Amino acid sequence: MKQTQNILLLYCFFFLISFSEEDIITNPIKTDKDSNPVDCRIIYKSITAEITSSSLTLNILNNFVKFPHNAYLLSQPTFVFLNEGGFNNMFLGDRYFKFDFYEDEIKANSIINPGNLPSDISNIKFTDYIMHIEYRGTTKQKDNMCKIDSNENIFYRKDGQNLYFYYKYMGKSFSVNFGDIDEQVSCKVIKEALYVCAFSQNSQIQLKFLVLIYYENLNAEARELKVIDTISVFKLNNHDNAILYNTSDSNYKILCGRNVQYNDIKCCAIEFNFEYTPGMSSFTTTPFTAYDIATGYETSFLYNEDYCNSVKFNSEFLVCCKKDNNIVCDRRDENQFLLINRFNLEFPFQISNVSLEKGEDNLN
Repeated sequence: MKQTQNILLLYCFFFLISFSEEDIITNPIKTDKDSNPVDCRIIYKSITAEITSSSLTLNILNNFVKFPHNAYLLSQPTFVFLNEGGFNNMFLGDRYFKFDFYEDEIKANSIINPGNLPSDISNIKFTDYIMHIEYRGTTKQKDNMCKIDSNENIFYRKDGQNLYFYYKYMGKSFSVNFGDIDEQVSCKVIKEALYVCAFSQNSQIQLKFLVLIYYENLNAEARELKVIDTISVFKLNNHDNAILYNTSDSNYKILCGRNVQYNDIKCCAIEFNFEYTPGMSSFTTTPFTAYDIATGYETSFLYNEDYCNSVKFNSEFLVCCKKDNNIVCDRRDENQFLLINRFNLEFPFQISNVSLEKGEDNLN
């Protein structure tokens, strides 16, 4: 991910491990590294988007949830999201919780998924998810779209040149080769078992279309996440950091990107207008139309907001949130994510970026 100008480069050395896991010393020091990764994820902050070429106004279905420190928690191996019922959920590397807030703290939680991830993806630290609605599907014939259970959660992450998808209720994982692309990838359901992923390559935002199909007749286990096509979005030439947002109209998504020259954000509305035909290898007609959005919508980069970074270390999670010239850190246990203790780090300057890196016996 490209570095953003004028971002304070800051690493904090947080923990030194003594003779027991409970004996942890907070001792921040500045790293000797030249730079650190900056999360340029784009947040669409307005609640609507008005398409300039028509009278259509879309409501944005923004499922970002704030952590108890009133800050966005959007980093692996922990992220927070809303489930289909509007309840807070938290993904913790290999399980996820349902929880409630009370007076800026987690009031109660329950483990929804107590098991481990399948061995073939146990090392994948998922960073985002797709909330799927039920798709009943057709007969289990080759190239037909697969049946999807009600309210399926699909977790995904880019790792190397592949994007890994894990269907939680189905208990199946798939990998799709995306090639040498930038790190930020954003995926959504279009309809049924059709998906779209937005990403950037060589400063050009592209959309990759995927479909979950059967590859053998009458075999429910013979499933493949297949690439249909990859198409550039020319309204977002010279942009990166692509991100998609669902809207109140299932035919439309909002797509945003960062101008690599001027570092500003541009968004457009994407209308999807195609049907999947079994056996098709590519689109025969234009699969989407990109529309301009009326000016005045509000966007921001994650590093401009109060946000949290997290890392798992030994049997604990460390979650640190930037708050003006403070960093607030929570130590939380691995099993229930309950608070062990909390401490503040104060600095005589405004903090722009916080990142955490795990070493063999310390955290940076």
